[in-house]
Amino acid sequence: MKDSQNQSSSSALTSRRNFVKGSAFAGALITSKSSAFAQGNTAVNDVINVALIGCGSQGEKQVESVIGRSKVEGVNFVAVCDIFKVNREHKAKLVAKNQSGGDRDRYKQLYTEMGKYEDHREMLAEMGDKIDAVLIASPDFMHHVHTRDALEAGKAVYCEKMMSNTLEGARDMVRAQRETDGILQIGHQRRSNPRYRALRDELVFGEEAFGRITHAYGQWNRSISSGKVSVPKKKKLWLSEELLNKYGYGDPNMTHEQLMYRFKNWRFFRKFGGGVVSDLGAHQIDIFNWFFGTTPSSVMAAGGVDYFPDSELYDNVMSIYEYDTPKGVSRAYYQVLTTTSALGFFERFMGDKGTVSISEIPTTNQAYREAGGEEGAWDHLITKGLLKRDEDEVKFNPWDIPKTWGSKPKPWVKSSKAGQSDSRATAKLEAWELGTELEDLPHTPHLRNFFEVMRSGRKEDLNCNVQTAFETAVTILKIYEAAESGQKAKFSPEDFVA
Repeated sequence: MKDSQNQSSSSALTSRRNFVKGSAFAGALITSKSSAFAQGNTAVNDVINVALIGCGSQGEKQVESVIGRSKVEGVNFVAVCDIFKVNREHKAKLVAKNQSGGDRDRYKQLYTEMGKYEDHREMLAEMGDKIDAVLIASPDFMHHVHTRDALEAGKAVYCEKMMSNTLEGARDMVRAQRETDGILQIGHQRRSNPRYRALRDELVFGEEAFGRITHAYGQWNRSISSGKVSVPKKKKLWLSEELLNKYGYGDPNMTHEQLMYRFKNWRFFRKFGGGVVSDLGAHQIDIFNWFFGTTPSSVMAAGGVDYFPDSELYDNVMSIYEYDTPKGVSRAYYQVLTTTSALGFFERFMGDKGTVSISEIPTTNQAYREAGGEEGAWDHLITKGLLKRDEDEVKFNPWDIPKTWGSKPKPWVKSSKAGQSDSRATAKLEAWELGTELEDLPHTPHLRNFFEVMRSGRKEDLNCNVQTAFETAVTILKIYEAAESGQKAKFSPEDFVA
């Protein structure tokens, strides 16, 4: 798997570099490095003009998180770019609608003036200093190409996770940031979520409310219907074979329909994506590294292509990481399933003084204190706004999701002590809720952090810089080595050096 991925990535990277060196675009890159935001010396009230590369579902989330249902002040979209005309036209209309304030004439004007491009290089060359920042939501195999080109054009860059489907591509992004000294944030958005930040910084590390964190658990279970994407029934909506070949999706052994299917479902193919463990697991495995404050020492994994036979990458994965922390070894289990959405997605951290479950969905929002500790040990955390007690709202189900049907369940046994615990069971834990809430859409705080750094120029304030994201990419892609070998795969310090 690694060889085939690296070869395709290397070929794309070489082609891109040759193109830049031998075309007029190279001159445009040099002359367009005047973006004040890239140097952090602009006026606070200046509007940041943004271009979006990649107009699929993730690109739509970025638009909604900046100028839609959530707002980041002082940001204006001026261009959209996607090789699929259907997508870029839809996003151009969405942007114009959100920025028009309901004014029909203003909407028409904004849509007409919006830059709509198939090729990102053409967009960067033609629009030049009209663009201050680029948001990238393209398929993973193009992240390093789009990122490098935008950084070399003097633009600040926000790129979605995973940063790349190959380590070579990820390393190129790290080097591009170093070479340009540009602003680059990677979209592991939980790192900016105030609920996650309060839990990690204040409760886990600051107060050490849960004691020594010995284990973590994360999962993302997704239904079959959320997996594959169908090809548009109307062939007039398909990309031409010429375009599919031009942008890396071509294959002389495939029919036009097969090429379109591969284009629409790129996450399942080695050349383009990293499979579901990359697509979904990237967020949660990143949280393991963040909460343990280090990178793992080893990983064991199992998985396979068990349900979607045309997928080249695993459609399910189960893994166990080991972390060497200052307090001892900790382990983290992670699974991603694509055949059932049962129990949803969340992360859980278990310590010798308590356990906490959290998710971007606020219904998974519980903390439990181990019995036998000092009475009232967590009461001061209420005053600080970190925890709260609400017995009617706290869920006691093992998976922290309330039952939504029927009446009160009948006792398991018919006796005066119905439902009494086994004598070996630990006393019931105190149940609490996390006190910090998120008012915005999940991506908004991370995008806001990116734009704030553009204004200040303080790259050290990025909540997920490219080196941090590279370490997460290494952590995730190692799963395939472990699963394919059937052996524990060990990490060395050199693995995390770009």
